[in-house]
Amino acid sequence: MTLEKGDARRFVAKQRSGLLIAAGGDGTVNEVVHGLMDLSRVARPAFGSGTTRDANDFAIGCGIPRDPEEALTLCMEGTATPVDVGKANEHWFLNAASIGFGAEITASTPPELKRLLGHAAYTVMGAILATNIRHYQGRLTLPDTKSLAPARWRSSQGRQAGGGVQVAPRARIDDGSRYPCRS
Repeated sequence: MTLEKGDARRFVAKQRSGLLIAAGGDGTVNEVVHGLMDLSRVARPAFGSGTTRDANDFAIGCGIPRDPEEALTLCMEGTATPVDVGKANEHWFLNAASIGFGAEITASTPPELKRLLGHAAYTVMGAILATNIRHYQGRLTLPDTKSLAPARWRSSQGRQAGGGVQVAPRARIDDGSRYPCRS
């Protein structure tokens, strides 16, 4: 059980089993991934994920059932499947990396509202923040295009973001095989 930001990452650093299971939303999964990537490749356990009332686009994209008991059974009995782990600057991600208004909604939605409304909390927060919407500016620097296959260019590794909204319907979370995930 995590109580504050950083708990999941610290828990991963202390675990010593061959399977790590996290139930929660995308934020919890992201903290776990950061903890896993802090470990050496040989020390990393297989990672299983399930959903709670929060949005967990990674678990949904992997086809992990929303029912907690079914998800746990799959984590315990399923076959490990490698998935891609992306990195933007020093930040690891599994499903998608976002910037701008969508990222502001995610960062601003209070945990209490998510507990009360589930993934609908993001819609409510988006409506509230839309009253003060502003333009975002930034710079995206990509590696040399000659060193990457064209299929590798996309902003999303997973098919959906924002609680199941299809943003990249042809994306595959496992086309580069970076890290094992039970699904």
